[in-house]
Amino acid sequence: MPHFLHAPSRIEQWAMQHFIEQGHWYRHIRSLRNTYRKKHQHILSLLNNTFGNRVEINGHRADLHLQITVKTRQPAHVLVQRAAENGVRV
Repeated sequence: MPHFLHAPSRIEQWAMQHFIEQGHWYRHIRSLRNTYRKKHQHILSLLNNTFGNRVEINGHRADLHLQITVKTRQPAHVLVQRAAENGVRV
């Protein structure tokens, strides 16, 4: 049986319209951007302090997504396993 999405009720639509018109939505978005920018800077700082020049960080201007090149001779699967053992999901 196919699953169909249901549209929000009129009350929910009016509430969202009011939320946006009162400027709450834009304040919320600005707040989230600041929060994520701080988290992103913290991640970059931790990586630089922990690994120094043993990693190359690319794509760090894309929200919280990072591409990291680890300068090592170890195969990728070993690095992924070691990350998982330390609670880092790759």
